[in-house]
Amino acid sequence: MIAHAPAPVSAASDWTTRVLVAGLTPSHVYWYRFTDADGTAAASANDHRAAADDPRPVKFAFVSCQDVNEGKLNAFRRMMFEDERATRDEQLEFVCTLAISSTK
Repeated sequence: MIAHAPAPVSAASDWTTRVLVAGLTPSHVYWYRFTDADGTAAASANDHRAAADDPRPVKFAFVSCQDVNEGKLNAFRRMMFEDERATRDEQLEFVCTLAISSTK
């Protein structure tokens, strides 16, 4: 384990959090997971630290407007399906999820 820290969330931060970790090695894949107070864990994810002089292009994906309640996660599932089967050099380094909520 590299680090362990509390990461509180609240309505004031739109139920989001961030954890800053220093001293990570560039060009290395680190895995992370968030757990709640009851020990329930979210799915594991990874983070690839890029070196400043790394000549490889960075691969981004942007996803939004997925409707979990109606099972409309096709684009997200396809992105994960393709990324899991790609070679390490072809995998995504960054996925930005834009969540838009509305109340009726």
